[in-house]
Amino acid sequence: MELGDLQRRRSGARRPGLLSGSVKSRLNAYFDTAACAADLMQAPPFGISSRNLVRGPGQNNVDLSVIRHFRATEKRNVEFRTEFFNVFSTVTFALPNNNATVPSTLRRITSTSTGPRVTQFALTYNF
Repeated sequence: MELGDLQRRRSGARRPGLLSGSVKSRLNAYFDTAACAADLMQAPPFGISSRNLVRGPGQNNVDLSVIRHFRATEKRNVEFRTEFFNVFSTVTFALPNNNATVPSTLRRITSTSTGPRVTQFALTYNF
């Protein structure tokens, strides 16, 4: 912990933290910039704040693969495979924009970090 962080905590100064509510309700304002001094938000370096001060939303992703082997002859077989990516089609939001030099997108989440559900089938003949 840096000296500046300790001084701010002792003085009761606000830190840019998460706002309450679900991620979907905070897409346009993911963290609180009112805790930052206005003059520090104009140009780098941005005060004495530590690295990775704001954490992004949680990441959840479930993939599934089902494989079945069928014996054609003694030395030959057929393999059927199906793979599901993002099985539950969970929306996973990307990190909020934290570039203070672009105030129009600061603290906004403008994209997702995973794609939609994808299903893939494969049939292979091994000899």
